[in-house]
Amino acid sequence: MQPLTADLVVRGAYLITLDAERRVYRNGHLAVRGDTIVSVGPDSAWNGIARRTIAASGKVLLPGLVNAHNHLNQVVFRGRQDDLPSGAGMAAFAHEQITLWQQAGAETSAAIVRLHLLDLVKGGTTAVHDQHFTNLPRENIEGVLAALDESGMRALVSRCLVSEPALVPPAAIETVDTVLAETARLRQRWNSSRITVTASPINPSWVATAEELVALREGVRALGAPFDIDLAGELWRETLAARGFAGGAVEYCARLGILDDQTLGGKAFALLPYEYQIWADLGVKACMVPFGRLYREGGPALHHFLARGVLPGVGTDAPNSHPTTSLWDAMRLCLVGTATRKQLEQLAGDPFDAAVTPTTETVLEMATLGGARALFLDPRVDGLAVGRAADFILVDTDRPAFAPRFDDCRLVTMLLWCTEAAMVDTVVVAGRVLVEGGRSTVWDEERVIAEAETAAQQLFRAAGLDRTLPPRRPGQRYRRWTYL
Repeated sequence: MQPLTADLVVRGAYLITLDAERRVYRNGHLAVRGDTIVSVGPDSAWNGIARRTIAASGKVLLPGLVNAHNHLNQVVFRGRQDDLPSGAGMAAFAHEQITLWQQAGAETSAAIVRLHLLDLVKGGTTAVHDQHFTNLPRENIEGVLAALDESGMRALVSRCLVSEPALVPPAAIETVDTVLAETARLRQRWNSSRITVTASPINPSWVATAEELVALREGVRALGAPFDIDLAGELWRETLAARGFAGGAVEYCARLGILDDQTLGGKAFALLPYEYQIWADLGVKACMVPFGRLYREGGPALHHFLARGVLPGVGTDAPNSHPTTSLWDAMRLCLVGTATRKQLEQLAGDPFDAAVTPTTETVLEMATLGGARALFLDPRVDGLAVGRAADFILVDTDRPAFAPRFDDCRLVTMLLWCTEAAMVDTVVVAGRVLVEGGRSTVWDEERVIAEAETAAQQLFRAAGLDRTLPPRRPGQRYRRWTYL
C-alpha cells in the first residue's frame, strides 16, 4: 500500500475540527493536498509523505474565522464614532460616504481595502463579507474586488441599490435594472471559487419602494446568486411606519416574498418577538454584530436565535464605528452582550428564552461554521475533515495568557477569552498559506500600510473632509489635551 502524499502536513497541534462529531485532538495532525484536506486525526496516525511539515506543538489549529458582516472601504473612517457630533443621522452618514468615494477610482479603493484585508487575515479571518453602496464612480468597487482577489481570502460581496431620496444625494440614485446589470458584469469578471458577487438593497430604508425590493430580489434569483439584506428593525420601523406598515422589518419582507433559505439577514437586531420564528421558519441566515448592539439595545439577541435552532455568523460591521476588525473581540462581546441583554429583559419582566445560554463552544461554531453558511461559501468550508476545504488557522498558545493550562482542560475557554489577533501564527485558505509566523506571505505589510495612509489622506483632502479630523496635530488642543 502506497503511503499517503500531501503538499503540507501540520503536526502536533491541539486540533479543534468542528467536524460533524465535533472531535478535538489534543495532539493532532492535518494534511493537505492542493486545496483539500486529505488526512486529519491523532498525530500518531500520520505515516504519509509531505512536501512540507509545520511543527505545531504549543499551537491550536482550528477552522478559519468568517466575518459575516462588514463594509470594507469604511476602514478609511476607522474610529470615527468617537468624534461624531451627537445626533448625526443616517442621511448625514450616507452623504458623507458618497461624497468621499466620489473622489476615488479603483486604484485608491484597492489601496485602502488592502489595509483592511491585511488586518483581517492577520487576525485569523479567512472569509469576509462586504456591502458596497458607494457606487460613484462605479469602478471603485473594482478596487475592492481586485484587493480581495489578491488577498487569497474568500468573500461575499454585495453591490448595493440605493434609491431613497431622503437618504442619498440624487446622483447616487440608481434603478434596479442598472444595479442588476452591474452585478451581472461584476459576476462575470470576478466570480470564482473564492469570491461571490451579488446585489443588495442594504435594507429597505435605503430603497424607495417595495416594488424595487421585489424586483431586485427576483433579479438576484435569476442570476443564481444569494440575497443579502440587513434585517435591522430600528430604522426600518420608522421607515415602514411612514409607509403605513405597523409591523417589523422581517414580517414586512416575508410578506413581500423576498426572504428564503438563500438569504443572508445581516445585522439581525431590534426584531419584534414573533419575528424570530418567522426568521427560523424561512431558513434565513443570520449574523450577530455585537458591538453596536451593546449600546443600541443592551446586547445581541443571540439567545432568541439559538432557541429557534438558528446558528448565526459573527461580524464586526464597519470600522468607522467599531475600530477593531478582530473577530476574537466580537466573539467575546457576543457572550458578554447576550448575558447583559438577558439581564435587561429579566428586569423588564420579559425574560423569554432566558434558559438559553451560549457558551465558548457556541460562539466558536458561530465564527466558523455559522459564518461559512451565512456567506454561502463553498460547501466544503464546513469544519476540518477529509474532503473539506483546507481553510484553517494556527494560534500560538504557548504564552502566559493561556496558563495555567490544567492539562489543557481550559484551553478552549482560554482560546476564546485570551486570544488577540497578533497571536495568530498561520493562516491557510484553499491550501495556500496566506500568513506565516504572523506575517503576510501575500503582501509587503509596510508597503500596504504606507500606500493606504497616502491614499486615505489624498482622498480626504480631495473630498474636503480633512477638516473633519480631530485636531490632534502639533499646536492644537482637543478635549483639554495639548498636542506639541
